[in-house]
Amino acid sequence: MKDYDNLIDTIGSLEDLYCFVDDASLEIEEGYDAAAPFLKYRSKTQDPIEKQLLTWEIEVACFSFIGSEIFSFAVSNATQPGSIVLYPDRERMENEAITYITQRAREANSALLRGRYNQLLWQYPATKNRKFALAAYNCYCEVIQNCTERDSRDGGTISSLVARILENTLGLVTSAGIEPAILKERIKELLNNQSIPFATKHSVIEHMLGAGKVFKVVDFDGLLQLFESEIQKVIKNRIDDFMLLNYYLPTAIKISEKVKANAQPWYEQMGYLNLGMAEKETDKQRDWIKLTYYTAAIEAFRLSGNSTEKKRTEQLHYELKNGVTLEHHIYHFDDDEIQRRVQVDDLLKKKAKRLHKLPLKEFYGLLSKGLFFPKFAEILKITQDGSVPWLKGISNYHFDGNKNISKLENEQEQKHHILEVYGNLLSDHALPLLHYTLIGGIREGRITVNNFMEFLVEHTWIGKPTISYNLNGEPHQTNWIFQVAPAITEFIHQVRAWGESDYYKPSFILCTDSLALKLEGLFRSFSQRLNVSTSIGKRKGTQEALAHDILNNEAIRKYFDEDDRLLFDYVFSNEGGLNIRNNIAHCFYSPEEYHPDKMLLLLAVLLRLGKYDIKITEGDTESQ
Repeated sequence: MKDYDNLIDTIGSLEDLYCFVDDASLEIEEGYDAAAPFLKYRSKTQDPIEKQLLTWEIEVACFSFIGSEIFSFAVSNATQPGSIVLYPDRERMENEAITYITQRAREANSALLRGRYNQLLWQYPATKNRKFALAAYNCYCEVIQNCTERDSRDGGTISSLVARILENTLGLVTSAGIEPAILKERIKELLNNQSIPFATKHSVIEHMLGAGKVFKVVDFDGLLQLFESEIQKVIKNRIDDFMLLNYYLPTAIKISEKVKANAQPWYEQMGYLNLGMAEKETDKQRDWIKLTYYTAAIEAFRLSGNSTEKKRTEQLHYELKNGVTLEHHIYHFDDDEIQRRVQVDDLLKKKAKRLHKLPLKEFYGLLSKGLFFPKFAEILKITQDGSVPWLKGISNYHFDGNKNISKLENEQEQKHHILEVYGNLLSDHALPLLHYTLIGGIREGRITVNNFMEFLVEHTWIGKPTISYNLNGEPHQTNWIFQVAPAITEFIHQVRAWGESDYYKPSFILCTDSLALKLEGLFRSFSQRLNVSTSIGKRKGTQEALAHDILNNEAIRKYFDEDDRLLFDYVFSNEGGLNIRNNIAHCFYSPEEYHPDKMLLLLAVLLRLGKYDIKITEGDTESQ
């Protein structure tokens, strides 16, 4: 990457800046802040007209073009509870800005920039004309060609950009119904170019296989021979057995199946590669990994029709198996159990589809009732039926996820057992259904930031204004919706981007951290509405109770039904639950542990807490 910061400092006019971004657009897109050139020059120019034009350029540069979608750079709360403000907002751009972007879409020399401008105009409500989608499509096809030609000269320096541009192009083909003949020609040129790295070609082929409505069988003619040639180079040079085994060969098999060719040689090659990977495992403690390679090799040789190698590998598997020791148990499902789980999964997907067809108020209302979550009475029966009386005299020790050890009394042990069973049942049924319902609903556009916020504002106490008093006794009105909106917005945007691109890796850290801590505040606010203290006396004074302390307060627990208490305990309890709030506050979670399931559970808590309302009756306070 060139030193673009110093190059930008030498720019003396707006026209020079346009020339610079035109020439460097591919490199900037590959690994640089697209808004930086415009920001730096805007801080230097004194011309108010140039400053305004640059502001519009910065807004365009701040959009993220992922697949067929365009995402804003930042999101914040609007003045109206439950509403959000986007920056930049493609639906609220000034007329003068649209006129300028339209001009740039015609005049920019960079095909990439023209593509971005036209794609933005295609998705702007007031200018949604198919001609802009077609113009963006043609520009992106030109970008693919430019990358191919440049890599022929420079030895494969920017072709990794092609796969992301291909995602944009396929999105336009699908959304605007564009004939993809030009795209197919550009892809053919790229795949036949010897200078393009095989990793780039592989990414393109994967996209072709995934776009079955665009690329037909005829489009794969001759592709298998090209793929065979490239894979033989990798095999010969032993570049990367892992990539070959887990990515390249499976793709070759998919191509073979697509064109009705014989896939057995590829399965055979996978079998030998698995054997080779097994031979590299010489540490006895890693024999279980070696065993998995033997298992994969047996299946590969079976599919290849090589019965001799299959039998030989089965013998190796048998000789190793008895010596493998594990510190945990592996439960093998028989064919009937596997089939049962597949059928259950299919039923959950169909149930989620039915839920998506409900009116939004009813849809969110059902989620807030938690109808498909395990019931407390069911869990209690399971745990009591499985109890062993003589074990009550035995001391039990618990290791939490952070390797802390604690001795459990009988009552604590029972709660641990209840929450453990509850968690197992959640994972088996409720969480998969919640995944298909919420994440599937977001990807299909059924669940949006606006309708989620609207439900919270109109149908829960969370959207009602609250009054607090400062030390001077002055009242201050606020609304919890402003504090939970950023987490919900971030989660929905992450899921949408995740579904649009194979290259976008979502992060649920921000939304999970935010909502977990806000839920503690919501439980505290709920307690205060009931006039129940949330302070705990300490040696040096009082301090606010934490989430699990609030939930353990019997004065609060009585207002929730037993099924909701069970979910709240599972998510926040430090006595057998996930203890999410504590693990976040003390940074115990690694990035890999921020799984979307945690956010799904927090959203379930939010909806189920929100369904309660405080009604003042004569001489009492009730929760409904």
